[in-house]
Amino acid sequence: MANAPTRRRPPNYPSGRRTQRGPRLVAGSIRDRLTSAAAALRESEHFDEASAVESVLAPRGYLLLQRTEQRGTASPLTITITEDLKQALTAAGEEFGVVFSGLAEEAYRKVRDEGWVPPRPLSNRGSGSKRAVLNVKVDSVLRSEVRELLPALSERAGFKVAEGNLVLSYICEELGVERPGTPFGERMPIRVPRVLLEHWKEQAGAQGTTVQQVAEEGIRDLLDGSWDPSVLNERTRGARSGSGQWSEADRQSFFMSNDPELFAALRAKAEELSREFGFLVYPGAVVRAILTERLGQPE
Repeated sequence: MANAPTRRRPPNYPSGRRTQRGPRLVAGSIRDRLTSAAAALRESEHFDEASAVESVLAPRGYLLLQRTEQRGTASPLTITITEDLKQALTAAGEEFGVVFSGLAEEAYRKVRDEGWVPPRPLSNRGSGSKRAVLNVKVDSVLRSEVRELLPALSERAGFKVAEGNLVLSYICEELGVERPGTPFGERMPIRVPRVLLEHWKEQAGAQGTTVQQVAEEGIRDLLDGSWDPSVLNERTRGARSGSGQWSEADRQSFFMSNDPELFAALRAKAEELSREFGFLVYPGAVVRAILTERLGQPE
């Protein structure tokens, strides 16, 4: 009827028009947010939580969410090492502000996603040294996936690739701590904070030289007795204090070209200093101490 009263619709009655939805997420935005979240967790020193987020972001990381029966479980791994090596790793871990379990998960992901193979395990050198254990925890699904790959990796490498060796090799590599007896390849790697390396390069360039030349000169001074290595003792005490001096810094490697005679003499001297000081002294620590003393570090 033309003059029939108009009925009011209830407030929630559908109007016939499509409800306005919230903003659509652009492709990749969830990954970007998770990546930012992982970085924020690392900055606040929530390393295990950051590793969990990064595990989901990794290739096939969705399997961690699909396998609900195992999701969130942590699988413990115990690695037997010398007490000296554990002390050196602990000092470096405190200085860089990292936890071993986070590095262990990175090692497993590197094996799973990149097919990384650690160096051949060492002979039983230093068997008379006091033993200690390094305990880490790894996501159980990630660990299971890597275990399935180990036989094929072992066949390719020509030796048995064990979980303990891959974790320890990666932790040592990331923290720049040399395992005693490790053979030098064509180059000797030194692992330091990126900002420190950039500072060294700048200072060496200003002096008309290079970082490697400064390091080699310092090594020769150590060998002929004209450089006092007691600074190594002071630096190690500082690192053991847990100051986390470089916890916010990215780590980077630089490489010194192998001089077989010089490096053999350096290694022998490092072993001598280890006995004298009562803690592990390795070539990389000597080189870093020399460069820090001669080229300084950023303010």
